[in-house]
Amino acid sequence: MSQAAYAAAAEHFRMGSVNAPGDLQARLKLAGCLLEIGQTDTALAALRTCLRGGGKHVYAMSLKLMLNSGRGRFWLR
Repeated sequence: MSQAAYAAAAEHFRMGSVNAPGDLQARLKLAGCLLEIGQTDTALAALRTCLRGGGKHVYAMSLKLMLNSGRGRFWLR
């Protein structure tokens, strides 16, 4: 996918997160798109929100998302 497509998808998932704040899946997908377009700080904030609201399943999905990021070299702080 192109950077523009990831940016458009990020906006879509951002609106989904605003309309349904409890939808952790939308927030995880938002974080994935943000990672792909290089907005790592914003992606990290979205992932932290997911981790606060979810259990082990969300933790595992967040970790998988970070490790599989096409941008690579996403370092946890």
